[in-house]
Amino acid sequence: MRGLVTMTGRRTTASPSSRLLARGAGAVAVAVALILAGGLLSPAASAAPADPPSWTCGFSNGLERENPPAQLRAGIASLFGVKVKVGPGPIDWMQFDNFTTRLYLQSLKWVEPLITSGNPDDLLLAQRFVDDWARANPPSNPADDYGWTEHAVGMRATTLACMRVSISDDPLLNTAIADHIVWLKDPARYAGKWNHGLVQDVGLIAAACVVGDDSGVAVARQRTVEALPVVVDQQGATNEQAPGYAGYVYYILNEMRAALTECSSAPIPADFARVDLMPLFMAHAVRPDGRWETLGDTSGGPSRTGIGTPLEYAASLGARGTPPKSRFGVFSAGYVFARSGWGTKRPFTAESFWSLRFGPGRIIHGHNDHTAVTTFARGRPLLVDSGFSGYGSGALRDYLRSPSAHNMTVIPGGRYRWDAFTSLVEERSTANDETFSVVDVPYSGVTRKRTVFAAHDIPLTLVVDRSTASRSQTWDQLWHMHPDLRRVGGSAYGARFQTSNNVTALSISSIPWPGRARAGITTVSGLLNPHMGWFGEGGAARPAPVTRFRTTGSDQLQIALSIASRPGAKVSWSMAPYGRTVSKLTVRIDGKAVVLLISSGSGWITRL
Repeated sequence: MRGLVTMTGRRTTASPSSRLLARGAGAVAVAVALILAGGLLSPAASAAPADPPSWTCGFSNGLERENPPAQLRAGIASLFGVKVKVGPGPIDWMQFDNFTTRLYLQSLKWVEPLITSGNPDDLLLAQRFVDDWARANPPSNPADDYGWTEHAVGMRATTLACMRVSISDDPLLNTAIADHIVWLKDPARYAGKWNHGLVQDVGLIAAACVVGDDSGVAVARQRTVEALPVVVDQQGATNEQAPGYAGYVYYILNEMRAALTECSSAPIPADFARVDLMPLFMAHAVRPDGRWETLGDTSGGPSRTGIGTPLEYAASLGARGTPPKSRFGVFSAGYVFARSGWGTKRPFTAESFWSLRFGPGRIIHGHNDHTAVTTFARGRPLLVDSGFSGYGSGALRDYLRSPSAHNMTVIPGGRYRWDAFTSLVEERSTANDETFSVVDVPYSGVTRKRTVFAAHDIPLTLVVDRSTASRSQTWDQLWHMHPDLRRVGGSAYGARFQTSNNVTALSISSIPWPGRARAGITTVSGLLNPHMGWFGEGGAARPAPVTRFRTTGSDQLQIALSIASRPGAKVSWSMAPYGRTVSKLTVRIDGKAVVLLISSGSGWITRL
């Protein structure tokens, strides 16, 4: 059995769950003392431990600040801004239709401030809430079926485990914990190898640990062993396909490692070494403004970073932690992240940044975003992914996950293959720029190839789409701007945008290959039928401009040039043949020139 570290640092040979069982015994002793003193009416409750395990109270919770004990004593809980009546009297567990609100009501995470306050009366109130839930929601006939679904059960089990440390002889609590262990051990109810399944694993080990159920601990450990190489790859990237969820998975797995250390005598699984690589992946996914790049179901920025890690460095804008050694990262899970630097030669927020998606088809929290490009320059996001507006079903949610909501070439009306693999086929980098090529077959009979060149000494991005089809198609190359950008002008070749504070301008141009017709150009924002030109953020969606370059034919050779500059900058470009199959593109920004050679056959871009 694993030796346990005591408060003095010495190791003991107690059983894996003895520490938590000892906490419970100590709580009962305090309760008896209070009864003898006339200070407590119930022999079941005592002041909670000062420091419950982080994988019980506090796990997967963000409701502590919203639910101070005084508010809960008044009969009001707050679930991410939604006020819920929880007293006096029995709770109506079906008082809301919204699935997210029901999930967090059923999770009981809002009860935890009462368990941890140290006030015996608060612990009694927590016991009343938990007992109310247990009476109303037995697994055979719950008031709300949604309370016995994967995520809710895993989260609630950690809260029940936390309470069990302080209250050992409540029959309803003990029955509820036993029911949770049985439910969570059932392989038919296991959510699988992603964040929901991982939460179930933590809930199972927490509940099993506090009651000394070694078989439950063993099941949770074995599932973790099997999930780790699927959930986190050898580069520290997750299978969630959303950087924001990488942060959540990193947190869950670190809590699972802590629980295994305390509750299991078996060695810590070797694949936890992959978890230690996750901060580097996530650091590359953080923009120079300290927020996640909004790929997949992602919004906001990192909240848990790990002290001294590259993620802490990126999230703190270079104030703490250790910067990555490379200014770009290529991850086989399907990401290219590149930037001009890590704030060592200029302010962190003054760096430029861009991303490219490829790899396995869409799963879990991913979007249909393969070959999509995003850019950040002059302190703000410019070309953006679709963002995330919440989990509500409907046309908006469908649109934000669709190919049409991303910076890529689509065939309008075509049946997009969501499971198509996109391969990274060529890459090159220098001190000032990078070039990457990706290829896939996203529609039947269609091969799509995209080459992206990004410069950092001049904030310029050039994209060449070279695609072929078995018959004539309509090719729509889409470019989505951040909602803060507004269209201020245009030409026969593109459009110009400017930020609301008039500090940054963005031009996007469609450059025709010599001998080919110009693309048709349209810019729209906030359309509803069908949806087009929306950006998800903060649980809602905002209108945002999208420019479409349209061509037709059995093949596509479209060139798009994006330039970030100060408003009023002198920006120009010219295209001319440079041999039989190569053209030379010269771009000038305030007198500074960049010369690029483009191959018509491969679409490859070379800087002279």
